[in-house]
Amino acid sequence: MIPTQSVRLLPFLAAFLWAVLAAGPTRAHDVTVALDAPAAASLTGTVDELVIEDRVNGTLLHVHTLRQDDGSAATLSGVGAETLQKGSRAEVTGALRGSTLEVTGYSVLAAAPIADNGSAAAPNEKQVQGTLVLWHKDYFAEGHGEYGFAVYTDAAQMAPLNLTLSPGMLRPGSKVIASGTTGADGVTLDTTQITVLALPSATPNKGGGGGGGGGPTPTTNNVLVLPITFAGSGADPFTTAEIDQVMRTNTLSTAAYYKEVSYGQQLLDVTVACQTTKPSGCANNTDSNGWLVTSSPLPGGCDFTTMGELADAAATAAGYDISSYNNRFYVLPGGSGCGWAGLAYVGFPYQAWSAGYNALWVYGHELGHNFTLYHAGSLDCAPQVLGGTCSLAEYGDRFDVMGNNTNTGQQMHFNATQKALLGWIPASSVITQTSGTKTYNLAPLEAGGQSTYAVKIPVAADTNRTYWIEYRQPTGLFDATLSAYPNKGAIIHVAEPFDYPCTGGCFADDTQILDMTPGTAGDFFDAALLVGQTYTDSTYNVRITVNSATVTALNVTVAVAGAPPTPTTTTIASSVNPSTVGASVIFTASVTGSSPTGSVNFTDGESSIAGCAAVTLTGSGNTRSAQCGTGALTQGTHSIVASYGGDSGNAASASAPLSEVVNAGSGGGTKLSSSLNPAQVKQSVTFTATVTGTSPTGKVSFTSNGVAIAHCSSVVLTGSGNSKTAKCATSFASAATYTIGASYSGDGSNAPSSAPTLSEVVAGNAKH
Repeated sequence: MIPTQSVRLLPFLAAFLWAVLAAGPTRAHDVTVALDAPAAASLTGTVDELVIEDRVNGTLLHVHTLRQDDGSAATLSGVGAETLQKGSRAEVTGALRGSTLEVTGYSVLAAAPIADNGSAAAPNEKQVQGTLVLWHKDYFAEGHGEYGFAVYTDAAQMAPLNLTLSPGMLRPGSKVIASGTTGADGVTLDTTQITVLALPSATPNKGGGGGGGGGPTPTTNNVLVLPITFAGSGADPFTTAEIDQVMRTNTLSTAAYYKEVSYGQQLLDVTVACQTTKPSGCANNTDSNGWLVTSSPLPGGCDFTTMGELADAAATAAGYDISSYNNRFYVLPGGSGCGWAGLAYVGFPYQAWSAGYNALWVYGHELGHNFTLYHAGSLDCAPQVLGGTCSLAEYGDRFDVMGNNTNTGQQMHFNATQKALLGWIPASSVITQTSGTKTYNLAPLEAGGQSTYAVKIPVAADTNRTYWIEYRQPTGLFDATLSAYPNKGAIIHVAEPFDYPCTGGCFADDTQILDMTPGTAGDFFDAALLVGQTYTDSTYNVRITVNSATVTALNVTVAVAGAPPTPTTTTIASSVNPSTVGASVIFTASVTGSSPTGSVNFTDGESSIAGCAAVTLTGSGNTRSAQCGTGALTQGTHSIVASYGGDSGNAASASAPLSEVVNAGSGGGTKLSSSLNPAQVKQSVTFTATVTGTSPTGKVSFTSNGVAIAHCSSVVLTGSGNSKTAKCATSFASAATYTIGASYSGDGSNAPSSAPTLSEVVAGNAKH
């Protein structure tokens, strides 16, 4: 059984014990994070504490952290953490996963000396009240995100919080009071307590306009795009007209994207603001006026809040009523020094930023955050689909704009889970199966108005594992690129909460795609479970079989049994080892279980052996066998594995790799002949080497008295069949008897060989 690594404390405090926390904004994991065993560690620092009082549910939570001398922080969990006093200096030991330390022991140390400058001021206690907001920065190139909290106060001011929390521990949109002291920067609140006064509504306002569709009447969000340039920030990287094309008018525009993926339920009415002296402003954004201009210099440290405020002021001065827009999207000039490509609030206040990019993969992704989505990640557990040690990629889903599909050349649809979260597919189109065996016809996710889009499989024995099955086809404008990848099959995700949560404090994934071909290097582009294939979760006895697929429907059978299947073992044996090239070898797989049925896949490395991808088990009793015969193995050592796919009562299993050694065939060897023997001085002689074997290829080297003959040191074999030749034409400058040799280099099917030497007699020229 896969160990569960999250703890359910409250609905909005999920993942507390596994969250990886850092001082200030919480940074998500790198491109991939291997979930290996925690490492023993000893950390020294000052104990800090955050109190979360939930007045809605009447609970109180104390989160302890250890702020180390370098400024980083580690979350302390376990019984030992509860006895540490805030403000004490301690050396803490335990098991470290990322930046979460499960405390096993500690020693309280003497307080660090504090320099007395005679003017130390008392901490500036402060409280702010308003709506809790969560911002997210996307570092697409680096493969990670970064989060931070703030309070949008009742006075319409943004108060950033210094919180050692993962995003999953507090819900954006909650009404809160944040208490603490003013930080060293004079702006950020070093938060010591969060009091939750009210939770967000059950159906939050998606993106500011009731977004998400959810009904027959389309929802239209008015989006104001604000390209803003600062004093000294240099030339604008593109015009407002070009931004308008990507946002609104191009065939593959951001507005067209949301219209298609929502089945026309979520529309964007985009206005690109620009600086102009025309009384009418930038009507329909068809002119080439430049960006909004502010006389203020570029704010230091990529202060996106100040940049947004300056853009709002410039737009207001240019005649725009920013309060009439649901969403505001700020486009920053190149060279803004931000590092991230895009940034957005997850939900309220429905603002987003692009750091000098004019592209759908930024606009569409960041607006997805405004619509309250997180990310579409991937889970790589190779050589198996799910289980053991896995790696997570926060942007790993290549078929979703909330993943990272910039290298496909086209941004694709949200997955079925996310469309359900947004209300674009109704609850009735998602079938939940908890037991039994049933067969479904799934419509392509791209087609609107269909009855069944997805099958949801919550695993009763593991509340951290829920499967979602969907079908994708290369139809429409935005999923057309799927034609380049295997698509006649099921795409399978797991949805939050996860068995394998992302460490690093990200809590960033709505879904994680599973790779149904974990042994290939397809980078999840070949993740689909194709026709005739079965995925088996042997831990919880879930089986998903794809029966057929057309352009209009996927036929899939789902079996969820009440009891786990019988474990099986698979072994493999060879009829001859070592063997030779061209010789027939029979591999026999023996599967032991409970009267096992089904088939065995024989693989050589990462590829199935021809004709042996699904060999049916034969025999009777609890041990049955399948055989694979082949004569196509090339010279070398082959890693042969037999994988049993399981059945309704038996779990899948795979054999240990068998090293099959294949030697080159001896063939018929090499023979050498002369066209003229004896020959005269300076008379042309042609030597022919004949190599006999298994369709031999390669080269022959000719020598005279042990020295390579000029132009004949590497002569390619010619001809066809199992006997081929190489020729060497030469002449001799003096009379003598020469020892001629011919050596064949060999190839993957034929061993090297040398012909018996030939004595070539060369006489002097006859006198006339």
